Amino acid sequence: MAKDTSSKSCAVPGSVGWHNSQASSYWDRMLSIEEVACVLGVRITELKHAVQHNLPLKGKNPPALNRVTKGKMYFEGRAVKAYIDN
Repeated sequence: MAKDTSSKSCAVPGSVGWHNSQASSYWDRMLSIEEVACVLGVRITELKHAVQHNLPLKGKNPPALNRVTKGKMYFEGRAVKAYIDN
């Protein structure tokens, strides 16, 4: 069987999402604000407001914002995991 070389990035078994095809775990990739809000169980607007104004979210500081690209907020997965675990 011929190997498909048409794709510029190769998927790693167990990787999750399109943000990082080399991720070996859900927490090893960049998470969009929609994903983080869903995981934390809050509304997107509530999370966005807490991040923009450095306000507590569920009694503690929100996870650190990693970057904003084309108006979309992204968080590092490990920072979100640490927020959940604490």
